[in-house]
Amino acid sequence: MSSNDNSWEAVIGHGYHLKATSREIHISRDRDVKRIPIEKIDHLLIVGMHNIHTSVVLQLQRQHKFISFFDTDAKPIGFLRPFGYSDDQEIQSIQRKTPSHRFGLAICRAAMRARIQFLEEHLQRREGFQFYMGELELFHRSLEEVKYLVKIEELRRLQRLTSDMYYEVLARTVNPVLRFRRRTERPHQDPVNALFSVGYAILYGACCIEVFGAHLDPDVGFLSEGEGSLIADLIEPFKPRMVDSVVMDLVWRGIPNSDYDCGDVRCHLSDTLVNLVGEELRKSIDRRMLHQYVQGLRKAICENTEFITPY
Repeated sequence: MSSNDNSWEAVIGHGYHLKATSREIHISRDRDVKRIPIEKIDHLLIVGMHNIHTSVVLQLQRQHKFISFFDTDAKPIGFLRPFGYSDDQEIQSIQRKTPSHRFGLAICRAAMRARIQFLEEHLQRREGFQFYMGELELFHRSLEEVKYLVKIEELRRLQRLTSDMYYEVLARTVNPVLRFRRRTERPHQDPVNALFSVGYAILYGACCIEVFGAHLDPDVGFLSEGEGSLIADLIEPFKPRMVDSVVMDLVWRGIPNSDYDCGDVRCHLSDTLVNLVGEELRKSIDRRMLHQYVQGLRKAICENTEFITPY
């Protein structure tokens, strides 16, 4: 699982039919059929409403593969892991007793650094773009102040604040016709938010494999709470580099009107656009980096060593 072949397959949208033989997954819709050798898949991500034959579940589980499920808006719903990936009670017991602040602080700081770096690298060289007076300084000042916060709720509040500011800055670089103003709750009514959610779902799935491989409890986070909270925390510092760079590059190049349809409830992305972003994410999501990161967390929890973050 430490390889960087990004051997996951994502089925995104609606109405696909999935069946499996002992060697292949067949993904079809209308007259189009895609055949994928099971040996080339580590993780199958199902996003949206599809028809899945039980042969898919049986064959993938039999061959020690992961399956993750997301709703239409790419919200994580659940996952299936191979037989043999049993809970490591000792590790998870230590994890639950570990004070959250130390790791929450490290993750919050890393996420803020990653977003500042993305803004400085990608926006300052864009023709015609200017930060509002004092805006970039506020990001840096918040990063300096985070180390003095002693309560988890204070860390959560600052992370939410800087995250909201980050997306609002990005929104000023987006063509107004796309109606992207900020990061919104699901269901999304603009294609940019919809693309972000697809990307974050795939990143979540990739990190999910590593968390199970390290025998950590995915539901015991440091900043987040609830189902999948640890994974939600861990992917925060990787979002700008591994997902936002891909999404914003597509947005800045221009998304044709034919590639999305925004109704009263949600924005639907075309298969062409989803497949394009999926191929780009295969290049940008670094499984080796995720593996090292999660293994470092496991070691820090179990051996009380320093937790090294990517930023």
